Amino acid sequence: MWMQLLAAGGLSVVGEAFPLDWRDTFYEANPRGFFESTLVNGINFTTNPNPVTGARLVPEESRNLVVKVFAAGVCRSEAGFLDRVVVSTRGWRSYRRSALRAQEVLAASDGPDAPARRTTPLLRWWFDHANLILDAAGRGYPMRFVRYEQVLERPGSVVPDVLRWLSCGADVASAVAAVEPGLRTVERADNGGLQATWVVDYDRLEAHLDGLAPVDPGFLSWLRERSAALRALSGPPADPWADRAG
Repeated sequence: MWMQLLAAGGLSVVGEAFPLDWRDTFYEANPRGFFESTLVNGINFTTNPNPVTGARLVPEESRNLVVKVFAAGVCRSEAGFLDRVVVSTRGWRSYRRSALRAQEVLAASDGPDAPARRTTPLLRWWFDHANLILDAAGRGYPMRFVRYEQVLERPGSVVPDVLRWLSCGADVASAVAAVEPGLRTVERADNGGLQATWVVDYDRLEAHLDGLAPVDPGFLSWLRERSAALRALSGPPADPWADRAG
């Protein structure tokens, strides 16, 4: 959604609205497009310069460009490109429902003979956010979490506040006008069978995303400890989007 808002605000974006076959698979879920490119997996030596076109981004010459990068890709990106990182996030319960819906769309597109996709929405949610927090704390780049639900509920206050933080000179009124609450498609959410002890931990991490938990050495230590425990129980999450980027 933020790529759409920033584009509406007059900023230059990198990426296609519907790369590859996304118009055929996810158009109904997001008819305004995703604005993705090969850079979703990170801005580093594997993607920059572009292995097909040879086009190269230089940090000093790309300060005013906006690019969508997946959470894992941010952690793999060169720090020189991370001027400001806006992380569009959802609560873990609603994220799970949204991810399962996306899985159903992909399964229908793949057909009955395609191998099953191993998706783990709750693991992905945890590790995406935990790794971003730890990476930003370690490398010192500015990052801000913005709840998807809050943008839809209060665009007139949330969007201008984020644009002021970005200091990007965007057309605030046009960006706010681009918010379409009616496009929200996932309403119901539940714990997904998560054990009660982990519900407490997931809620604590979610509270941090809302700015309710301080980022201090104690929180970072807890986050590392719980991430290691979760990884030991389940292994690292599979990335169901890895073969869709481009």
